[in-house]
Amino acid sequence: MRQTHIAVLLAAGLFLAALPACSFSRSSRSSSRSSAASSRSSSRQDAAPAATSQANFQEEIAAIAVLYVGRDGTADDFQRAITAAADRNGVPYWELDERVFTAIGIGLKRAGVLREAIPSVPFLQGVRNAAHFHAIEQAYAIP
Repeated sequence: MRQTHIAVLLAAGLFLAALPACSFSRSSRSSSRSSAASSRSSSRQDAAPAATSQANFQEEIAAIAVLYVGRDGTADDFQRAITAAADRNGVPYWELDERVFTAIGIGLKRAGVLREAIPSVPFLQGVRNAAHFHAIEQAYAIP
């Protein structure tokens, strides 16, 4: 039964990984990440994050964005930092989670990045989805 459950989760993970709606380039990802995410997801299936942990997750993502504004990190480095935060917070498919992009926008605002400069932020060059860019920009409206 457990093997069937893992196989279903793995198949679902591979399906989601192939979706064109993903906002970051998958060129730096390996198939082992999808397998690991599916394994983690199955072990955490009953542990839905509480509102507090969701807020902590968003705060961590915003802090990562602030950190990367002041360094010469690449889009791949930024993605790895976001992936590590997502793993710590039980978010297996952060690329599909609008909260991540809102938190990135909050972090950019805190770091003093002008709204019109967002498209030229080096570590955001992998963002391909217009809706995700919109969520980043909309974060500037949040007080």
